[in-house]
Amino acid sequence: MSSDLKAAFKYVWLVVSVVTGCAILAPFVFAPATLHSLFPACEARVKYHTPCPLCGMTTAFIYLAGGRWRDAQAANSGAIPLFFAWLVNLVVALDYWLACRRPRPGAWMAGGPTLKEKTSCKC
Repeated sequence: MSSDLKAAFKYVWLVVSVVTGCAILAPFVFAPATLHSLFPACEARVKYHTPCPLCGMTTAFIYLAGGRWRDAQAANSGAIPLFFAWLVNLVVALDYWLACRRPRPGAWMAGGPTLKEKTSCKC
């Protein structure tokens, strides 16, 4: 795989991680009424009267932010695994991208790269 393609995948991963990170952090920051007003009703439910796999996800994430696990499970059974998968992805992505920006431990003592210089990570 070429280095350009690897770099493209890394940046797509970063964008996806930021978007999903916002989705899991939003219920902790905004009021439930604000979140419900931002997202329209599900088209599948409105047009075809059948729920899609993401129906109830906003409500479930709001319940998770409030510690209401059973209510979140009732709103959407996939909310808890998805929430934690996105949370783990966000932590791993932040660790990866921040590791590329900080110097290696002890590098400053050995005259190695400073905070402004590129480290050994090839981000």
